[in-house]
Amino acid sequence: MSDDGLPNPAHVFDGGRLDCGSGLILLIRQNMLQVPPGEVLEIRSQEPTVSGELPPWCRMVGHEYLSSHQVAPQNWRHFVRRSADEVTTDTESAVTEITSAASSFPWSVRARLSGAHQSTLYARNHSWQLGTAFSFNKQDPLPTALEGFIGALLAEVNHLFGTFCDHAGIVIDELECHAQVTLADPLAVFGSQPETSEQRSSEADEDQRTPAPDVDSRFENNTAGISQIKIVAYATSNAPAEQLKELWHQVQSRGPLLRTMIRSCPVEFRLVTM
Repeated sequence: MSDDGLPNPAHVFDGGRLDCGSGLILLIRQNMLQVPPGEVLEIRSQEPTVSGELPPWCRMVGHEYLSSHQVAPQNWRHFVRRSADEVTTDTESAVTEITSAASSFPWSVRARLSGAHQSTLYARNHSWQLGTAFSFNKQDPLPTALEGFIGALLAEVNHLFGTFCDHAGIVIDELECHAQVTLADPLAVFGSQPETSEQRSSEADEDQRTPAPDVDSRFENNTAGISQIKIVAYATSNAPAEQLKELWHQVQSRGPLLRTMIRSCPVEFRLVTM
């Protein structure tokens, strides 16, 4: 026991706001590899449900759940002793199996046309609505599909940056991200230059004479895309600005939506600390 009466851990990691169903168990398995059999792993968490979810998981896999302690508002320390009889000798293979399952997980969303200018989307046990592809009317009853995409991108940035700060023991008092997106040709999706009958006839003749181009060449000159994204985040914290900016740069390499956009168009990605 340590001076504060808590178990002495062989290894400590911070799970941040993750619960057992959203990735914490995978992190526990990975970090348990750093703990010799019979020694203690300490899990630090800001998620209150972990206290109830951790004991049954330990019983299921053979580890010994020792205790949980709330040390501050929204801050807990959990202690687990790794099985001494090597019930979990397959820990490494289990981590590999979970990682493989996560990499091939079929992220699935359904979209049903539910009105003249709206779609209802379904994912897992959630549903939400989006309107037109994009619009210039500020009075639209629903956000556009483009705004939904931008919002998803910012939600990813917020979550990843907040998680990285949690793991580094950094407290973020406030975090707000803003995005500006520029379209290469806003009217291209509608056809900014309507085809004439002569053009359609000419294209039909051309299709008969030449093979269909591959997908990449068909889209090479298409202007119906995003030409630039500017993302600015405003963060309030007592942590050093350089440390925050280092974690901010990590977001660029970890976010699947952000990485995809960086590969396809210029992205300005800036953090302002206050």
